[in-house]
Amino acid sequence: MAKGIGGEQPDDLTEGHLIEHSSLHLISLHMAESNDSFCFRPVNHYEVKDALENLNTRKAIRYEGLQPRILKLVAEELAPSLTRILNTTIEYGTWLSDWKRGVWVTVYKSNNREEVKNYRPITVLPTIDKLFEKLLGKQFTEYMDPKLSNSLTAYRKKNGCETTLLRLVEKWKLDLDSRKVVGVLSSDMRSALNLLRTYFSHRRNRVKLGPVTSQWKVTIRGCPQGSSLGPLLWNSFQNDLTYITEEGISMYADDHQIFASGSSASIVEEKLLSEGSKIIKWYKNLLQVNVQKYQSMLMGSGTEAKNSINLHIDGTDTEQSKSIKLLGVLLDSQLNFSEHITLVCKKASQQIGVLSRLRKLIPTYAKLPLYKAAILPHLTYCSIIWHFCRASHKRKAERLQERALRAVFNDKSLSYDGLLKLAEIPSLVYRRLQDIAILMFVAKRTYFLVKYRNYLCQK
Repeated sequence: MAKGIGGEQPDDLTEGHLIEHSSLHLISLHMAESNDSFCFRPVNHYEVKDALENLNTRKAIRYEGLQPRILKLVAEELAPSLTRILNTTIEYGTWLSDWKRGVWVTVYKSNNREEVKNYRPITVLPTIDKLFEKLLGKQFTEYMDPKLSNSLTAYRKKNGCETTLLRLVEKWKLDLDSRKVVGVLSSDMRSALNLLRTYFSHRRNRVKLGPVTSQWKVTIRGCPQGSSLGPLLWNSFQNDLTYITEEGISMYADDHQIFASGSSASIVEEKLLSEGSKIIKWYKNLLQVNVQKYQSMLMGSGTEAKNSINLHIDGTDTEQSKSIKLLGVLLDSQLNFSEHITLVCKKASQQIGVLSRLRKLIPTYAKLPLYKAAILPHLTYCSIIWHFCRASHKRKAERLQERALRAVFNDKSLSYDGLLKLAEIPSLVYRRLQDIAILMFVAKRTYFLVKYRNYLCQK
């Protein structure tokens, strides 16, 4: 059952194989500009106690059978002893072997349920290991986050899918307003500290399917998906990709987009070909890529945008599409979001239809939370991205919410405003305007705080 753990891996791979890699030279060059160094500091009793008291008791019970709820109840008594254990681990730079055991629980992603590749292996790690990772991750984040590129937006404060998409779309709109052609290449990936060195080495995992578990097996490389340190370490690993690219790049977890603009389609094609070759070379640093699933898209309103681009990357012709799905939003070549809104409304309409058929069987107090939890998120996910769409699309979304509320309250005569008041929710357009206002407030406040902090540092 655990035969596939780790995949095909080079068992004899050593640091000597990578010592001359161009990425390492670029990392050294960029880090040479910084004179500071980092080492993990000991944790104190209060940090450990706070981490214990904030354990999520809803998480799955680990293989060792230790329930987070028990640790949470005895946080005050356990904190001193656990602090000594954690500090000893930091002092000697050795990750305990039992903390490196994890159980793989499969989570279905999409497509054919019979194919292994359509399942995501989530690693259920020991509770104490997760707690220790969070404490160390906090220290590492404070040091590393300012050094990470702004192109990395996943797992970082004040960043998310919506802000990532907003940054990309607004940049592309500026180029389009300047009569430029914009091209996008969307890639597809399958997925110096002794303490971190031992964190990665000799990890043991087993697969669990229902009540059945496989034998323990060593994974030679990789970071457990489901760990607390994993996201930060992944960002640190892929940060040097920004050193080799000359055009625009956006990286959200394993979703990478290379984009370029120019006065003609041929110029954009040349830029994307050059950048595509660079990132393919970087991906071959023990990452699994699927070039067959690469997509490209050309945006613009002139005749140049109607031309096709031929991106032949790593021996494979990249498919050119009129739309690309990015972080759950369907982006079309005109950036008018017609396809996305149509798709969203179709999904919401189907669920509203089910709610309407059951409106007399489910009480009102249950239908409203059901609408908010299962249907409304379709209409509000990253909605500020498409707020400036056609008026007809806005009305279409509002009509869907009205239809849903009529099913919730089983009322065909009350006005839309009356239904909104009864449900105590705003209209979709007002919700989007509110989200935009909040985003602008946060952006302006953050900009002011950064400027003010820099001013104080100069003083």
